[in-house]
Amino acid sequence: MKSNIWEGLALAIAASMLVGSLYLSVGLGLKACPLCLYERTFVMGVLGVGLAS
Repeated sequence: MKSNIWEGLALAIAASMLVGSLYLSVGLGLKACPLCLYERTFVMGVLGVGLAS
């Protein structure tokens, strides 16, 4: 039970980070640096693993 709370929290944090970065680049028209693109790719991986488990 306790691990489900932590998994859900990690999934929510990763999703909010991804939505926030997409809003900044698509919504506000800011250009993402290469490091931001790597971070976004990592967060997508975390979301994928979180959804698969």
